[in-house]
Order: sequence, then structure tokens, then C-alpha cells
Amino acid sequence: MENKVNIVIMAAGHGKRMNADRPKPLLEVAGKPMIQYILEAVQESGICENPIIVVSPDNIDFFKEIIGESYQFAIQEQQLGTAHAVKSACHLLDLKKPTIVLNGDHPTISANMLLRLLKEHDSKKATITLGVVTVPSYGDWYTPFESWGRIIRDTNGNIQQIIEVKDSSVDQLNIKEVNPNYFCFDTRWMCDRLPSIDNNNIAGEYYLTKFVSIAVLEGQIVTSSPITPEEGIGVNTPEHRDIAERILLGKK
Repeated sequence: MENKVNIVIMAAGHGKRMNADRPKPLLEVAGKPMIQYILEAVQESGICENPIIVVSPDNIDFFKEIIGESYQFAIQEQQLGTAHAVKSACHLLDLKKPTIVLNGDHPTISANMLLRLLKEHDSKKATITLGVVTVPSYGDWYTPFESWGRIIRDTNGNIQQIIEVKDSSVDQLNIKEVNPNYFCFDTRWMCDRLPSIDNNNIAGEYYLTKFVSIAVLEGQIVTSSPITPEEGIGVNTPEHRDIAERILLGKK
């Protein structure tokens, strides 16, 4: 298999809200570690043979024990946000190929979703392509999406920025198009601009989402690929894990 893209899976989180004794991406959902579903989707897509898994120094042995040592691992020394996680992997990236960034705690990612994301990115010759989820409400099983960043568009429908919930106004919180943290980047552009990402936000973290406003200011092409809520569910609490398990088992 020839690598058509770089794939970076952010998996350094400790999952404190899950009350777990292991890294969150290694927690089981429907009988398998969450990250295993993602790795299988990548393999099925046929676009990347050697995904890069970003882990913390104290977690790498857990990953090697459970999923094996055949993957590329990048070490994120401190958990300072998503942009910081990707920065930890930049030295392993092929700058000539796009980079897809995924979360290690999103077990319902599909191969088809990855292929759609890459097709949109290539066809538009984009600098950034976002996977975006639109929900009908934040009730029922859609409650996990309420904590996600909102997609801000102009009157012509062009993406302008992503606003994290902690930084959102009341009106912005009513937006139903959200960011599941699935990105496809022009790799050289992304790595060149990582030093310009600041942590001037309430959480004090370095966010990948800042790239969107930077690209817009530069006049770069920023596009999006629709993702179903079922493909985008993330697991931050035991309740979220129950929802993901129902989706994976076809019982939602």
C-alpha cells in the first residue's frame, strides 16, 4: 500500500473523566479498544499504511502492549492542546502529501468518511478541509455534540473560523454545525505555521482550529466535508461511550 496521505491520531489524553486506569483511546467499546476501530478504518480506506499515533511518555508502553509496536509513535511531552499534539508529529510527516488528523477517542470513524474527506480536499485543492457534523438539536443522543466547537460561516456560506464552546457567545452556541476535530491539511503549510499558533483562549491550549482563521486571513482555500453524527461521535464520558457502543452495535 502506498501512502496517499499522512494520518496523525491524537491519543495522548489520559481520560480522567472516564475514571480509567489506562489511556482513553485504549478503553474498550463493544469489545475493542477505541483506537482499534480507527486503525481498522484507516487500513480499510487504503490511503495510509503507517499512521502516526501521538502518545504521552507515560502511555506509550500501554499502546505497544495492546495494539502492537508496528505503528509510528510520536511523543507529546505535555498535553497542551491539539496543535501541540500535531507539532509533536511534524518530524515524521511527508511534507509533499496531505495530513489527516483524527482523535483517538472517536471509534465510529469509517473508511468511507476518510475517503470522502480526502476526495473533497484533493478536488478543491484546499489548504484545509474540515469534517463537519450538523445535528438537529443537542437533545437525545446528540448531547455529546453540544460541547464541540461551532463552525462560523459568512453570509455566502464560506467558513470563517471555529469557535470553541468556552469562547462562544450565546448566539454562537445555537449553531448546529460543529467540529468533530477531523482535519485534512496541506502538510507543508500546516507545519510552517505551527509556531504562529497561540494559546490566547480560556483553556490556555494550542488549538488546531486556529489554523482556520489563519488560512482565511491568507486567502487560502478552506472547505468542508459533511460527516454524519454517527461517524463523528466522540467519547469523553461513560455516557458517551454507551452511545458509541449502541452505534457500533447498530442499536442506536
